[in-house]
Amino acid sequence: MAHLQNEDYADDVPPGWRPLLAALVIELERVQPGFSITQVKQKFGELRVYLEAGTVEAFHLIDDATRQSRVTCEECGKKGSLRTSSGWVQTLCDEHSQPGTRKLAESLIVAAYRFVDGRFVPVER
Repeated sequence: MAHLQNEDYADDVPPGWRPLLAALVIELERVQPGFSITQVKQKFGELRVYLEAGTVEAFHLIDDATRQSRVTCEECGKKGSLRTSSGWVQTLCDEHSQPGTRKLAESLIVAAYRFVDGRFVPVER
């Protein structure tokens, strides 16, 4: 995972997706310096990243990260696929799709953060 100055957000992002988000942040900073992420979350088995405003290239980068998340286990980062259990959709590898090997999906909803001056800052709601 790429090092960011403030990784407080990482506790809220499924561990298998943290490298995807870190790489996305680096690319977003390259194409749109000073961008603001308004929300990051897991929804229907995908990593969702929302910007306050963005360029076409920034949104393409986000779309790429979302596509990658659909085949990346949320828990470990290995190859995964969409799985449904008890009404929750998650992207998991074979190992983490077994009962008792993952957190409940409702714990994967992530707070809103802005990326300011090279660090994530929580947004009060």
